[in-house]
Parts: sequence; C-alpha cells; structure tokens
Amino acid sequence: MIEAMMWQAIVVGCVFVWLFMRKGAWAALVASFSWFGYGLWEYGMKTRILCSGECNIRVDLLFIYPLLIVISGWALVQCAVSIDRGRGGR
Repeated sequence: MIEAMMWQAIVVGCVFVWLFMRKGAWAALVASFSWFGYGLWEYGMKTRILCSGECNIRVDLLFIYPLLIVISGWALVQCAVSIDRGRGGR
C-alpha cells in the first residue's frame, strides 16, 4: 500500500510540474517539490529507513496530509487565477 502511495505522489508531483511549465505559477513548483518529498518519505517508510519496523500507526500523516492539501489548493488557485488573467479577466 505504501508503494502505491509513493507512485501516486510522484504522478501528482509531475502534474504540478506540468502546471508550472504551462502557467508559470510558482506555487505549482512548490507543490510539486512537496509531493516529490512526500513520495521520498513514503519510500523511506517502506524501506524502513525512517521507521523502526512497527509503522502501523502513522501519526506523521496527520501533519503531512493537511499540509499537502493546503499547498496543492494554493497551487491550483494560483493556476486558476493565471488562466483567468490569460482570458482577459481581472
């Protein structure tokens, strides 16, 4: 299960890199690095580099998931604003 989350984090990070390249929104670049970092974190948990072996209760995710949601939302709003500006809005 951790392996699937690791790959999903990498895919989401690539989507934010694509958004950064298309729209130039710096928040998308921050979000991509956050998702790539989360993917590395999950890899470290899977290989037990960051975990002693009993990783059944993942309290760290109570901090990581809300942070990823806030950063991703910020990036999506910034990309939406740049799309609106490109259409002549504001």
